[in-house]
Amino acid sequence: RDDRRATTRRATTTADADEETQDAQARKMAIEFAVIADDTRAVEVQVLSVAKSVFYARYVVLATAFNRPQMNACCAKMRELANEAYGLTVPKSAAQVGDWACLDCADVVVHVFSPNSRTHYDLDGLYKGAERVELPFVTETRGGSETEDEFEPYDEEEDEEDDEFEVFE
Repeated sequence: RDDRRATTRRATTTADADEETQDAQARKMAIEFAVIADDTRAVEVQVLSVAKSVFYARYVVLATAFNRPQMNACCAKMRELANEAYGLTVPKSAAQVGDWACLDCADVVVHVFSPNSRTHYDLDGLYKGAERVELPFVTETRGGSETEDEFEPYDEEEDEEDDEFEVFE
Protein backbone atom coordinates (compact mmCIF):
# COMPACT_ATOMS: atom_id res chain seq x y z
CA ARG A 1 0.00 0.00 0.00
CA ASP A 2 2.79 2.46 0.87
CA ASP A 3 4.55 1.47 -2.37
CA ARG A 4 1.47 2.45 -4.39
CA ARG A 5 1.25 5.83 -2.65
CA ALA A 6 4.94 6.50 -3.27
CA THR A 7 4.58 5.53 -6.94
CA THR A 8 1.53 7.78 -7.32
CA ARG A 9 3.41 10.69 -5.68
CA ARG A 10 6.41 10.15 -8.00
CA ALA A 11 4.16 10.01 -11.08
CA THR A 12 2.36 13.21 -10.03
CA THR A 13 5.65 14.97 -9.34
CA THR A 14 7.04 13.87 -12.73
CA ALA A 15 3.88 15.02 -14.53
CA ASP A 16 4.04 18.40 -12.76
CA ALA A 17 7.72 18.77 -13.70
CA ASP A 18 6.95 17.91 -17.35
CA GLU A 19 4.11 20.45 -17.36
CA GLU A 20 6.40 23.14 -15.94
CA THR A 21 9.09 22.33 -18.51
CA GLN A 22 6.60 22.51 -21.39
CA ASP A 23 5.21 25.78 -20.10
CA ALA A 24 8.69 27.27 -19.70
CA GLN A 25 9.61 26.26 -23.26
CA ALA A 26 6.36 27.71 -24.66
CA ARG A 27 6.91 30.94 -22.70
CA LYS A 28 10.47 31.20 -24.03
CA MET A 29 9.25 30.67 -27.60
CA ALA A 30 6.49 33.28 -27.20
CA ILE A 31 8.96 35.86 -25.86
CA GLU A 32 11.36 35.11 -28.73
CA PHE A 33 8.48 35.65 -31.20
CA ALA A 34 7.70 38.96 -29.50
CA VAL A 35 11.35 40.03 -29.85
CA ILE A 36 11.20 39.17 -33.57
CA ALA A 37 8.02 41.24 -33.92
CA ASP A 38 9.73 44.16 -32.20
CA ASP A 39 12.87 43.74 -34.33
CA THR A 40 10.73 43.94 -37.48
CA ARG A 41 9.25 47.19 -36.14
CA ALA A 42 5.82 45.79 -35.29
CA VAL A 43 4.03 47.73 -32.57
CA GLU A 44 1.69 46.95 -29.67
CA VAL A 45 3.47 43.63 -29.17
CA GLN A 46 2.03 41.52 -26.36
CA VAL A 47 2.47 38.01 -25.02
CA LEU A 48 -0.51 36.70 -23.12
CA SER A 49 -0.66 33.59 -20.95
CA VAL A 50 -3.96 32.00 -22.00
CA ALA A 51 -3.61 28.43 -20.69
CA LYS A 52 -6.30 28.99 -18.05
CA SER A 53 -8.73 30.39 -20.64
CA VAL A 54 -8.36 28.20 -23.75
CA PHE A 55 -7.42 24.62 -24.55
CA TYR A 56 -5.49 25.20 -27.78
CA ALA A 57 -2.51 27.24 -26.57
CA ARG A 58 -0.51 28.27 -23.56
CA TYR A 59 0.51 31.66 -24.96
CA VAL A 60 -0.79 34.08 -27.58
CA VAL A 61 1.43 36.69 -29.23
CA LEU A 62 -0.27 39.78 -30.65
CA ALA A 63 1.47 42.34 -32.89
CA THR A 64 0.56 45.07 -35.35
CA ALA A 65 2.36 45.51 -38.70
CA PHE A 66 1.77 48.47 -41.01
CA ASN A 67 2.16 46.81 -44.42
CA ARG A 68 2.32 43.41 -46.07
CA PRO A 69 6.14 43.26 -46.49
CA GLN A 70 6.56 43.98 -42.78
CA MET A 71 3.98 41.32 -41.90
CA ASN A 72 5.60 38.79 -44.24
CA ALA A 73 9.07 39.47 -42.83
CA CYS A 74 7.85 39.14 -39.25
CA CYS A 75 6.03 35.86 -39.91
CA ALA A 76 8.86 34.39 -41.99
CA LYS A 77 11.38 35.00 -39.18
CA MET A 78 9.02 33.51 -36.59
CA ARG A 79 8.36 30.48 -38.77
CA GLU A 80 12.10 30.00 -39.29
CA LEU A 81 12.74 30.12 -35.53
CA ALA A 82 9.91 27.67 -34.80
CA ASN A 83 11.10 25.22 -37.43
CA GLU A 84 14.84 25.41 -36.73
CA ALA A 85 15.10 26.03 -32.98
CA TYR A 86 11.99 24.20 -31.76
CA GLY A 87 11.69 21.38 -34.29
CA LEU A 88 8.20 22.39 -35.39
CA THR A 89 6.90 22.25 -38.94
CA VAL A 90 5.16 25.56 -39.53
CA PRO A 91 4.45 25.67 -43.27
CA LYS A 92 4.89 28.68 -45.52
CA SER A 93 1.17 28.44 -46.10
CA ALA A 94 0.50 29.51 -42.53
CA ALA A 95 -2.78 31.36 -42.56
CA GLN A 96 -2.57 34.85 -43.96
CA VAL A 97 -5.75 36.39 -45.19
CA GLY A 98 -5.41 39.96 -46.34
CA ASP A 99 -4.37 41.99 -43.36
CA TRP A 100 -4.08 39.31 -40.68
CA ALA A 101 -1.54 36.50 -40.36
CA CYS A 102 -1.81 33.63 -37.90
CA LEU A 103 0.93 31.14 -37.04
CA ASP A 104 -0.01 28.07 -35.03
CA CYS A 105 3.16 26.92 -33.28
CA ALA A 106 1.68 24.25 -30.99
CA ASP A 107 1.57 25.86 -27.53
CA VAL A 108 2.03 29.37 -28.97
CA VAL A 109 -0.32 31.06 -31.42
CA VAL A 110 0.84 34.26 -33.12
CA HIS A 111 -1.46 36.88 -34.63
CA VAL A 112 0.05 39.70 -36.69
CA PHE A 113 -2.55 42.25 -37.69
CA SER A 114 -2.85 45.44 -39.69
CA PRO A 115 -3.97 48.31 -37.45
CA ASN A 116 -7.55 48.15 -38.78
CA SER A 117 -7.79 44.38 -38.29
CA ARG A 118 -6.35 44.58 -34.78
CA THR A 119 -9.07 47.02 -33.85
CA HIS A 120 -11.82 45.16 -35.71
CA TYR A 121 -11.14 41.65 -34.36
CA ASP A 122 -10.24 42.92 -30.87
CA LEU A 123 -8.36 39.86 -29.64
CA ASP A 124 -6.97 42.13 -26.93
CA GLY A 125 -10.53 42.34 -25.59
CA LEU A 126 -11.15 38.63 -26.04
CA TYR A 127 -8.12 37.80 -23.88
CA LYS A 128 -8.51 40.74 -21.47
CA GLY A 129 -8.42 38.40 -18.47
CA ALA A 130 -5.16 36.76 -19.54
CA GLU A 131 -1.91 37.41 -17.72
CA ARG A 132 0.47 39.66 -19.66
CA VAL A 133 3.99 38.32 -19.86
CA GLU A 134 6.73 40.84 -19.16
CA LEU A 135 8.82 41.48 -22.28
CA PRO A 136 12.52 42.38 -22.48
CA PHE A 137 11.69 45.59 -24.38
CA VAL A 138 9.16 48.41 -24.33
CA THR A 139 6.75 48.07 -27.22
CA GLU A 140 5.73 51.04 -29.29
CA THR A 141 2.11 52.05 -29.73
CA ARG A 142 0.35 53.19 -32.89
CA GLY A 143 0.03 56.78 -31.75
CA GLY A 144 -3.72 57.14 -32.17
CA SER A 145 -6.11 57.07 -35.09
CA GLU A 146 -4.01 59.33 -37.33
CA THR A 147 -1.68 56.41 -38.14
CA GLU A 148 -2.58 55.14 -41.57
CA ASP A 149 -3.07 51.53 -42.43
CA GLU A 150 -1.09 50.81 -45.60
CA PHE A 151 -2.95 47.58 -46.33
CA GLU A 152 -4.95 47.41 -49.53
CA PRO A 153 -7.51 44.79 -50.51
CA TYR A 154 -5.71 41.50 -51.01
CA ASP A 155 -5.09 40.50 -54.65
CA GLU A 156 -3.37 37.12 -54.73
CA GLU A 157 -2.45 37.29 -58.44
CA GLU A 158 -0.83 40.68 -58.04
CA ASP A 159 1.15 39.44 -55.04
CA GLU A 160 2.49 36.47 -56.98
CA GLU A 161 3.60 38.60 -59.93
CA ASP A 162 5.00 41.76 -58.36
CA ASP A 163 5.95 41.05 -54.76
CA GLU A 164 9.68 40.80 -54.19
CA PHE A 165 9.02 39.61 -50.66
CA GLU A 166 8.03 36.12 -49.55
CA VAL A 167 4.30 35.55 -49.77
CA PHE A 168 2.44 32.91 -47.76
CA GLU A 169 0.52 30.55 -50.00
